[in-house]
Amino acid sequence: MTEIYLIGTNHISNKSKYLIEKTFKQNNFDCIISEGVKGMIYTEETLIKEPFLTSAALSYSLFLRRFGKDIVTVEESSERYKIPYYNVDTSFQELITYFHRWYNYLIFFLIFIVILKFISRTPINRYAIILIAIIFSYLLYFFYFVLRTLNFRNRTLVTKCREIILRSQYKKFLFVCGKFHAKYLLNNLKDFKIIRIK
Repeated sequence: MTEIYLIGTNHISNKSKYLIEKTFKQNNFDCIISEGVKGMIYTEETLIKEPFLTSAALSYSLFLRRFGKDIVTVEESSERYKIPYYNVDTSFQELITYFHRWYNYLIFFLIFIVILKFISRTPINRYAIILIAIIFSYLLYFFYFVLRTLNFRNRTLVTKCREIILRSQYKKFLFVCGKFHAKYLLNNLKDFKIIRIK
């Protein structure tokens, strides 16, 4: 029977990094699967469709590249142990297509106005207030994007994971993803034996 060892991680946690390394050492996996949004973020198409989101997503991507622990550890470990590795996530371009609506600009502007009104009561320099409002607007808009696309990404992870399992001869898989994705995978891959590693 196919076994899926599932690790739900915090992307910047050293604890998650050590858990992944320990799991690799204690098991002989046939195949490694992980999440991780693929593709270029900063393109002409994404800038035209979602300029605010593209800037926020690029900042987050650079942050993960500097401080991210889990996916980097998975990639390095699968290469070290010479185990086939698959990233089953969607691309940023697909997420933009799914997420983009004509009214998104209005949502960003509304977020900005609400934050601006809230912090304008504080005794801070006018230019500092505008700068703070812009920064928090980008952060909240990015969070809105994450929530709106979460189920889309979850469905993609499950579908692609199934495809790999069903078309391959592998029996023992390691799937590494964020904790929010892990809960969805547990509920939607029940026809396989799932071993949750904590």
